[in-house]
Amino acid sequence: MSFTVEQCQEHLDAWLEADLAVTKGQSYTIGKRVLTRVNAMEIARNIKIWQDRLQQAKRRSSGPRTIQIIPR
Repeated sequence: MSFTVEQCQEHLDAWLEADLAVTKGQSYTIGKRVLTRVNAMEIARNIKIWQDRLQQAKRRSSGPRTIQIIPR
């Protein structure tokens, strides 16, 4: 599945907010899921996933790559 830069940034921001809330000893809700301190590893895993997806989306949105071929 392919995501836009905006979608990736929105998801990454949500997971970063969750991380911040949990580090303050609070719980955080995304959809129907409630995340607490015990979910810190899941939050970290999702932050990494969305960071990677954001980088991929940015590479896709930068346009096609051109290659220069020099005949011999």
